[in-house]
Amino acid sequence: MVRVIYEVSRLAARFKKGEMSTEDSDHLNEVMRQAIDTEIERFTNLYKLKVISESRKMEYNVAAARIQSQEASDRLIRYEAQLSREFDRTLNQLERLQRMPKGQPVLPPIKVEVSS
Repeated sequence: MVRVIYEVSRLAARFKKGEMSTEDSDHLNEVMRQAIDTEIERFTNLYKLKVISESRKMEYNVAAARIQSQEASDRLIRYEAQLSREFDRTLNQLERLQRMPKGQPVLPPIKVEVSS
């Protein structure tokens, strides 16, 4: 690209001085076409990169919106722990109730509390 810019500026300077021939004019046109084609390709690539970047940005924003807040996560963890404790109590009750009709000894409920 730098070579093309140099060539264009050199030929343009000769054009201003009036030193251009028809051959130089044709060469200048060819060099300018190449420069324009190169710029079109560069801008096309930049546009593609921008589209990809915007698409990724939108995907990241959607993904970020799906992440729960800290308060919601804490609340869900508390609910899960409470449900787990309730399930264990219900399971223990069921086991005790199933042993009674079978005549098996029913152990007293064991309650262990651990605090830290």
